[in-house]
Amino acid sequence: MLIFLLFLYSIANSQGLQQRPLVIGHRGTAYLPELTLATQSMAHAYGADIIEIDVCLSKDNQLIVIHDIYLDGVTNVGEVLPGRNRSNGLSYVIDFTLDELRDLTVHERVRPLNGTQTFPLRFPAKFNVNFRLSTLNETIELLLGLNRATGRKRQLLIEIKKPEYHTQHNRSISSIVLATLDAYNLTQPTDPVIIQTFHIEELMNIRHNHSSQLRLFALMTLNRVGESSSDYDFYRSKEGISILANTVQALAPDHLLVVDYDSNGTIIGTSNLTKWAHESNLMVYPFTFRKDLFPGSSFEKLVDYFWHTVQVDGFITDHPDYVLQLLQTNGSKKQKEDMPIASGFSQDLNPNYYVRKPGKTELLDEAIFYKRDEPFERPVEIVHRPVLKETIFMPDRKAPPLMHTRDTYVVSPEPEPVMYTTASNVPPRASFSLIPALSLNADCPCWSWCCIVFAFLVLLSLAGLCLYYILKREERI
Repeated sequence: MLIFLLFLYSIANSQGLQQRPLVIGHRGTAYLPELTLATQSMAHAYGADIIEIDVCLSKDNQLIVIHDIYLDGVTNVGEVLPGRNRSNGLSYVIDFTLDELRDLTVHERVRPLNGTQTFPLRFPAKFNVNFRLSTLNETIELLLGLNRATGRKRQLLIEIKKPEYHTQHNRSISSIVLATLDAYNLTQPTDPVIIQTFHIEELMNIRHNHSSQLRLFALMTLNRVGESSSDYDFYRSKEGISILANTVQALAPDHLLVVDYDSNGTIIGTSNLTKWAHESNLMVYPFTFRKDLFPGSSFEKLVDYFWHTVQVDGFITDHPDYVLQLLQTNGSKKQKEDMPIASGFSQDLNPNYYVRKPGKTELLDEAIFYKRDEPFERPVEIVHRPVLKETIFMPDRKAPPLMHTRDTYVVSPEPEPVMYTTASNVPPRASFSLIPALSLNADCPCWSWCCIVFAFLVLLSLAGLCLYYILKREERI
């Protein structure tokens, strides 16, 4: 009976384990120049659940992986292509072709006009290492290739940079991103790609006008930053979050919108943003957690507060390896690095599954290889993506226990926000689901399963011994 109770306890204990938050590698990692294929590979190796990148358009409509719409902060454009800057002294990605951008080298981020390195203790900006800009195509194939080679299921979080800016240049960057992903069969909410942008209305356009079924995250910051024309004061209100829940699966706010700090960086309160998001079945992934630039006196206490007090669902961080270490050692129970993530997906590791399909789009930059290493060239026609009418169904997310919070943000009713209206046949919102704890792929560490197996074997052995003595006793009679 004691062993049987131990067996039941092991099962209950495994069900009660806390699932750690997601760790999202912001622009890869902090240890190599941002967004290069090298730093993306490092984030994958360090165990980041998701690798975050940014994309802008070049002059010839190629998707370039770069954070800024200008080149001066991370490349040697002034040396290689002098005199191509605009009147403000900056050289913009959209003014250069892919071939020209291929000639540039990438270095650690500096302040564009004086060359001072932004993070002095990171990789030296003046070192002569041949890092290069990459395209979205290369990044997709790198991720899928690493996933297949390692057997790990990492994901890609693609930020569409400044859609309104690209619209001013008569470019629909979202259409190009969707066409590129479609060419790789990356169209479903279970595929290892996610789209985010600061322009909230563009996310609504992607979901409802382009009928995309991909997961969408809404980036948020302070209105005064001027990141887009979206009214973040409204969209982080309870009403705004409930409206966003019809379009996105998660919020990615600046951490300043999640908690309040005093002048010394000490946390003095928590906003209602996370609570309201969870009530609307949305995840919360605040940005950006940097161990070389953070408020307060302890990065470790900051991460712990956001995890256990605010109860965020993940961290967007420049240091995914260190945040993973903190989550594994500072939680109520240690977790393994490769435990499943809350937004788990099923990926076919067949190398021919997520391979670019011929004839899909003109927006891919180079000929790549299809089945049996047969190359094909980029087609010249534009293929319009068909409208999908299927209803999106995803499991409901089980909201975590809510804590008492204090709302520190007041939303002014004036001016009236421009509301996005949709037809009655708009697909319902998709939502995340947590993986059941008893699944072999769930958040149950090996020792728990060893206890279960051991208890079962002991129970089986006792039953065998009892049967043996019963048979012996009958033989004596």
